[in-house]
Amino acid sequence: DKTDAALPVAKAHWHTSLLREGVFELAGAVCDVLAPSCTDAASLSVTLLLGALPAPPGYDGNVRERGGDFAARAGGSIIGGVSIVKPKEYGGITAYNMKSGDKSWWAPNAGMLKVTSRDPLFAGVTLPPQGGRGQAQAITTKTLLIYGTGRSGGAPGEAPKLFALDKTTGKQVGAVEIASKTTAVPMTFLHKGRQYIVFASGAENETQLTALALPVKK
Repeated sequence: DKTDAALPVAKAHWHTSLLREGVFELAGAVCDVLAPSCTDAASLSVTLLLGALPAPPGYDGNVRERGGDFAARAGGSIIGGVSIVKPKEYGGITAYNMKSGDKSWWAPNAGMLKVTSRDPLFAGVTLPPQGGRGQAQAITTKTLLIYGTGRSGGAPGEAPKLFALDKTTGKQVGAVEIASKTTAVPMTFLHKGRQYIVFASGAENETQLTALALPVKK
């Protein structure tokens, strides 16, 4: 079985126009796979797997969105600002049980993100949320996992934060607003009985270290 039934297919006759369109070599490769004994290339009818369906009738994709419009679908995995890759646990933190090797939990970097698009292709469509962006910068304590979102993480339009998760369950137990996104993995230390968390932020001449002190127990 050389074809995938889930993909759209089309019968195409091998003729000289394919050469002008740069498809001649592709058809030859399909011929080698599907009919190794074929000799008459001029009259051969081959099955070509199409990577994408044509645009809907009347579609006008003249919209500036990340990844381009429907016409640019062959150039990447984003159309109209929307990823067409099957939703997975991207942009987050995954915890594994080191004794069993099983995954314990996954948490998105700064939470799930709402997905919208101005492309008419998605008009009237409720798009599912996606995992956070960027790579979380995390450290662990005895009971917590503390992380910053990194330069490209965090929800658009929201203030940067430092998050704390329950290390066992992955549930968020706290968050504190910070001046700018973290640019390195935080660190923690104890001084005179008080615990501090330090993180880096900024870039070039605007780099800085910020120390936060945990509340003193009464």
